[in-house]
Amino acid sequence: RTAASGRAHDAHSERTRTRAGGLDMADVVPRRHAHGQGGDHWDERLRRQFANDPDNLIPVSASANRSKGARSPDQWLPDNRRYWCEYGQHWERIKQRYQLMVTLQEADALKQLLSHCPLAAHP
Repeated sequence: RTAASGRAHDAHSERTRTRAGGLDMADVVPRRHAHGQGGDHWDERLRRQFANDPDNLIPVSASANRSKGARSPDQWLPDNRRYWCEYGQHWERIKQRYQLMVTLQEADALKQLLSHCPLAAHP
């Protein structure tokens, strides 16, 4: 999905963009990834809900979105290390909301990401 207009903060690069060119609305947990982690059992209503969930959509540069593809945090991370805590929390929240499987490698990567959080940000 491509943004048409507006002002957006790209957390992956930590840049604010005012032109839509080169900006995508990206899934935090990509749909192709979700499909392989339990989403293949969803009905059409839940597939549509996931695809349009505003909590799972963030503006990012088109290049970062393509670089990520359908990979999980154990396979790809945003360049912006200051975003790692929030990215891990966001990924976990979406996975839990949709009851998607988390692999051992993914769980290890999430622990590393959450270690970047201030103590008050996670239990």
